[in-house]
Amino acid sequence: MELKIVEKLCHRFPNHPALKLGPGDDAAIMEIIGSSPEIVVSTDLLTEGVDFLLERMNPRKIGRKALAVNLSDLAAMAAEPLACVISVALPRKPRFPVPEDFTRINSPMETDFTHSESDGTPLETDFSTQLKTDKTPAETDFSTQSKTDYTSAETIPPRGIFLPRDQKPTGTDTAQLMEFLCDGFLDAVYETAHAGEKIAEKWKHFTENGANVSKNSGIIPKNSENVSENAEKIADFPRIATIPTAIAGGDTNFWDGPLVISVTVIGKVREKPLCRHHARPGDAIFVTGPLGGSILRRQFNFMPRIPEMLALNQAFPLSAGMDISDGLTLDLARLCQRSKCRAELFLDEIPIHTDARTLAELGTNSELETTKSTIYDWIPTSLTGGTALEHALGDGEDFEVLFTVPWELSNELRENQLGIPVYRIGRMLESHVSDITDSTENLILGSRNGSDAVPIPIRGFQHG
Repeated sequence: MELKIVEKLCHRFPNHPALKLGPGDDAAIMEIIGSSPEIVVSTDLLTEGVDFLLERMNPRKIGRKALAVNLSDLAAMAAEPLACVISVALPRKPRFPVPEDFTRINSPMETDFTHSESDGTPLETDFSTQLKTDKTPAETDFSTQSKTDYTSAETIPPRGIFLPRDQKPTGTDTAQLMEFLCDGFLDAVYETAHAGEKIAEKWKHFTENGANVSKNSGIIPKNSENVSENAEKIADFPRIATIPTAIAGGDTNFWDGPLVISVTVIGKVREKPLCRHHARPGDAIFVTGPLGGSILRRQFNFMPRIPEMLALNQAFPLSAGMDISDGLTLDLARLCQRSKCRAELFLDEIPIHTDARTLAELGTNSELETTKSTIYDWIPTSLTGGTALEHALGDGEDFEVLFTVPWELSNELRENQLGIPVYRIGRMLESHVSDITDSTENLILGSRNGSDAVPIPIRGFQHG
């Protein structure tokens, strides 16, 4: 339903000279007179009851997710984030967990299903300020911050995110709710900036050591004849990769309905933006991380792949990109439609997250039914069971980036010296029909161990 509504709206909106790329991609691209590089804009709306359950979920994590999903759209375009504006419709009579509610949890951890998450992480880390500094956010000097590895956010126990069903939330103050949401917004900003530190440091190591810089190093800008031509870009990347997104303002309102959060992000592109319609037959298909099972926890802890995509797009001639929000096969089908191609997935090469295996086990092990869990009882049984591969292909909300690159560079990309994990999962194919924009039938093929590719079902979250 959502796609049909969006398609009709796209036809109604007139073209505008400022729009280089309008509705239909992860973000719009604006070419404003006097502006260089191009401006990228994206927006997303999160609604209680659809994207989160306020009474059961950490409001700080809700705020983080609201901004992070928008930053993920910029990552999909290989765009540098500049600023965001955030609007929130606050319920007049909210009920939400506060820090004390999580510290009083007495539920046994065996009902949480997963084992690696019980790592002794203090529950208060979800609410306490993660940047250990006496400075205000506006005064924070990122060059002097401790080298905290924020990619370890996935190790936070699920009970630091989800309130057990037998625990009643005690938060009722709307102003306090807004404070927790703002903490989450700042988490998304600072964690994304810090995530770029490792890549920036490696980038500096290679570019400062002239002997290691070559067109085959996996870190030199594409189409460059020598380093000096791009010295300014090369030197500037570490700063770009770690600069935080500015929260420029927004709006708040109060009503008798649920919590609604709308975020708009603004960025810019220094290289060619990764649009959905730029994939070509023969291109290799990549993803930036393991897929499936994000509903268990990663939907709130994922890291927007901003620094990874900025670096890869500067080092390699990437062709197309989008983030995986509704499921690998569904989102890949949308990319195929825009690029007028088909795709073959190498099913043995799909990176499967351990959470996908957990969800598969929940549907087959009577001792691990979601109805018996105090943490995951809200997950419908229809979302459990199946195979881990099926979850990786269709669960959605992974927020990894799906992108393409000419096949002849795919091995070099997999072995990039920046150490950025990427996974080659397939290739783009020619389409046998002239117009594939209205149907996804037979768009996605699957093969195993070099066997003949056959059509596979397209799964994913359908809005509406």
